[in-house]
Amino acid sequence: MLFAGAVGGLIGGYISDIIGRKPVIVDSLILATPLLYLYLNSSGALSYFLVILAGTFLLSSFSVTVVLAQDILKENKAMASGLMLGFTIGLGGLGVGLIGLLVEYWGINTIIHLLVLFPLLAGLIGITINDDYHKIARKPKRLLLQGD
Repeated sequence: MLFAGAVGGLIGGYISDIIGRKPVIVDSLILATPLLYLYLNSSGALSYFLVILAGTFLLSSFSVTVVLAQDILKENKAMASGLMLGFTIGLGGLGVGLIGLLVEYWGINTIIHLLVLFPLLAGLIGITINDDYHKIARKPKRLLLQGD
């Protein structure tokens, strides 16, 4: 799944350069949800095929969201990357503990099936991305350094 996700990141980046960031983010996340659900409810060779597709779609939006943040914060691209990567990885690390607690109470099958809905939720939130994000980004104030 992770290897397919790495390939998906390359494909998503390429496609986002052609059709735009928002469609790749929204469509890939929404399409990942049914693929993950079907994977959880399949077996054999079909399950391998579905997890490869799910990983490709799920992670194809990851690099695109970083570039979207860089587009919005044109003057602070490194900060945008750091925020997107650090924030998401940090939230993921915090989420592991919470998910572990939920698994203890409701069982792993229930929680795994609930987690499948997260990409759908993220895709629906992505619909709210302003299509003119690159026009509304503000230039940050210049910091005064010693000697200026």
